[in-house]
Amino acid sequence: KCKAWSDKVLSLSSHWIQCFNDTDFYTLGAASYLDAPQSNQSYTEKSQHLNPLLYENFYDLYSYTINCLQSALNEPVKIEKKLALPGFQILGKVPGQEQLSMTKIMANYGGTIHIDRQFEHHTRVWNQYQNYDFLSAITFTGALALPSKGGGLYYWPDGLTENTCAQKDRRSQDYTVGSMIIFDSFFPHKIAPTSSVINDDYRITLQGHGLFCDGSWRIYF
Repeated sequence: KCKAWSDKVLSLSSHWIQCFNDTDFYTLGAASYLDAPQSNQSYTEKSQHLNPLLYENFYDLYSYTINCLQSALNEPVKIEKKLALPGFQILGKVPGQEQLSMTKIMANYGGTIHIDRQFEHHTRVWNQYQNYDFLSAITFTGALALPSKGGGLYYWPDGLTENTCAQKDRRSQDYTVGSMIIFDSFFPHKIAPTSSVINDDYRITLQGHGLFCDGSWRIYF
């Protein structure tokens, strides 16, 4: 199924959103960390535009994801309908186009160290619930396609911030196609480097976040 899902992501490249200039790094879906900081209106408009497309093409993936999360967390999981559906990150060129100049640099360096505070952009949604806790935030990643030399995540132990992460404290988690990892959103982390993303090599992951509200995990992007 991962091959079928990643092929669908590639077929929807006209809906990809470029994250950085001159770099083949994209999202499919409205991403809180990119769109909500600009304005909630921008995020909401993109969500309303892209959610039906994603749901139509990836209904079975969302059902599978919810089942996986419920099994791992042992608690109910629901899609937060007022926010964006979990979306995708794509590292790799747009099909039929040449690779952009900065793509190899990003692949070799990886991402930047950060903590996932996406929930902070959506207080208006969380306020509809009687009980929610920002300290209960989680992040999840499912690998649908990986470069030939692999891909993964670097992360640092709890208690550190983006500015106190030292190389000696770094830990790594390799991804496997078809697997999902779930972690505390407050762990500093970054996309791990991959030695090459060339030609039709892709790193495609399903990305989402969750907040525990009124007895259920509410997931979104």
